[in-house]
Amino acid sequence: MTTSPRTKKVAGGDRLGKTIIFAKNQRHADFIYERFIANYPHLDNGNFARVITHSVKYSGGLIDDFKIKEKSPHIAISVDMLDTGIDIPQVGNLVFFKLVRSKTKFWQMLGRGTRLSPDLLGPGDDKTQFNVFDFCQNLEYFSQEMVAADGAAAPPLSEQIFTARLELIQTFDAIQAHGDERAEVAGVLREAIASMNPNNFLVRPHLELVERFADGKAWESMSVVDLAALGDRVAKLPTGLDPEGEEAKRFDVLVLNTQLGVLRGEPFERQRRKVMAIAGALEDMPTIPAIAAQLELIQDLQTDEWWENVNYPMSRSARRKLRVGASDRAVEEGRDLLGLHRRAGRLGGDRPARRWRSPSLATSLCSSARRPSTS
Repeated sequence: MTTSPRTKKVAGGDRLGKTIIFAKNQRHADFIYERFIANYPHLDNGNFARVITHSVKYSGGLIDDFKIKEKSPHIAISVDMLDTGIDIPQVGNLVFFKLVRSKTKFWQMLGRGTRLSPDLLGPGDDKTQFNVFDFCQNLEYFSQEMVAADGAAAPPLSEQIFTARLELIQTFDAIQAHGDERAEVAGVLREAIASMNPNNFLVRPHLELVERFADGKAWESMSVVDLAALGDRVAKLPTGLDPEGEEAKRFDVLVLNTQLGVLRGEPFERQRRKVMAIAGALEDMPTIPAIAAQLELIQDLQTDEWWENVNYPMSRSARRKLRVGASDRAVEEGRDLLGLHRRAGRLGGDRPARRWRSPSLATSLCSSARRPSTS
C-alpha cells in the first residue's frame, strides 16, 4: 500500500488500471465525471469512467463490467456503493475525494485495493501493491503513515514507441538516407500529435509545440533541440487515436529498437533473440490464419542467415507482416500471448518514467466534496 504521484497503469502502461474514486454525494460524483469527460471525451465513447451509485440505473451491470479487466468502465466514481463488500482484484488505485471519519470504514475502503492479481501490469508482472491518492487528509486524520511509491518505472509503451520513432528520424538525418522511410515515420508521429485534444489539461501546457508539429511542414527540417523537446514534452501526452493492443505495441517497441541498432551499426543481439523467440512461439500456432499466411517469414526469422543480411527495409516489412500475428488478435483465437512474451523475455525500456500531477484539479475536486449539499 503506497502513496504516489503515479497512478497504477496496465496494458503496457498505456491505460489507467481499475480505479475507484470515493465521492461525497451524487452531485459531487457527477461533477468529477464531468471534469473527466471534459478532458478525455474520446475514451471509450464516454464509458471509460462511470458514476456508480444507488441513483444510477443498472448500477449492478456497471459493477459487473468494472470487474472485467479489459472492459469499461475502468474508473468507478462511487458514493458508498463500492466502499465495502466488493472484491475486484484488478483495482490498483483508490482515490479519496471525500472526508472519512470512521476508522473502521476507512480501513474497509482501503481493503478494496488489497486483492492480488497475477499478470495485471504485464507478462509476469503481478499486482503486489496498490496506490492511494488521498486529497482530503484522511491518512493524517487517522495518523496512518504509508510508504511513498518508488517513482522509477518504464515509460508507457506508447511513449516508448513515440520516442523510438523520434530516434529513427534523428538517425535518418544523421546518415542522410532513407528519405521515404523518414517521411513515413514523421507522418505517423504528426498524425498522433494532430489527434491530441488541445483542451486536455495535460496538453494545454505544451500547446505551442503540439500545434507546431501538427503541421507536416515542421517535420521537413528538424533540429536536435526540436527532437529533444518532442521526446521530453510531447511523447508522454495522450492522443485521440484508437487504442491498440498491448501485445502489438510490445512488438513495435522490440522491432523499432532493432531497427535503430541496424541503422546505427550497434549491437542488437538482445532484440534479435527476442524476435527469434517470438517467431518460434508464433510457428506453434499455424491454425491462426494471420500467422499461417506469414509462416515462411516466421521460419526465416529463426535462422542466422536472415539476420546476417538484415537491413531497415527488411525489418520494416517483417514488422508489418508479423504485427497482426503478434497482436491481441491471437488471443481472440484462444491462445494466451502473455506466455509468448514470457518466452521472449520482458520487452520494454529501462528509462525512468516521467511523472505528472495536477494540484489545481485535485484541489477543485476535493473543494467540491466539502461544499454543503442537499443532494
